[in-house]
Amino acid sequence: RLALVGTRATLATSSVPHPSAWAAYERSMWARGLDYYRLRLRGLNLSGEHLLDLGCGPGQWAAAAAAEGLGVTACDRKIVPATTLGAAIHLVSAEATQLPFKDRSYDIVLCNLVLPYVSVEACVGEARRVLRVGGTFFGICHGPGYYLMQALHGLRQGPKATARRLGVVAYTLAHHALGLRRYYFETFQSPNQFAGLLRQAGLHVLWM
Repeated sequence: RLALVGTRATLATSSVPHPSAWAAYERSMWARGLDYYRLRLRGLNLSGEHLLDLGCGPGQWAAAAAAEGLGVTACDRKIVPATTLGAAIHLVSAEATQLPFKDRSYDIVLCNLVLPYVSVEACVGEARRVLRVGGTFFGICHGPGYYLMQALHGLRQGPKATARRLGVVAYTLAHHALGLRRYYFETFQSPNQFAGLLRQAGLHVLWM
């Protein structure tokens, strides 16, 4: 049986921003220290030996999983240098919607804030494909409240920042209302929408 655990978070890891913005984000993630991520992984009660960090970003979750004794593959469009993560982690450059892995390759797929920036159905479908029977998919994505909060905070940065966040909300609502299949912009997922997509992919939702 395939299973899913979902939760919320606030920062994106799968897009490729301006180099200076990426460097600042990378520093902020690693500044928390490896123990921060190790403790949170322990709280998930992971079961299995092989984990895929899908959209690994700076690689902090992959490094934490490896430190916990898991065999880790870290996958993203932008790959962190191996010297940062260590030789124990298998680094792969690939699209989240076209994974170069065999069916049923992993016990755990961790997808931390990748879904807002890709075709959600295709990404979840690929995660489902590479999961072993009984494996667990941890999907973390933004809800509408995140963008509304960011739009409010963006007022300090000027109208452009606020307009972009509100644009995500408007685009997502139109995308769902019109039943569009292709994605051209960032999107959010409400809990009900996300759970529906997961069930359609054949995943059993354990916690949302």
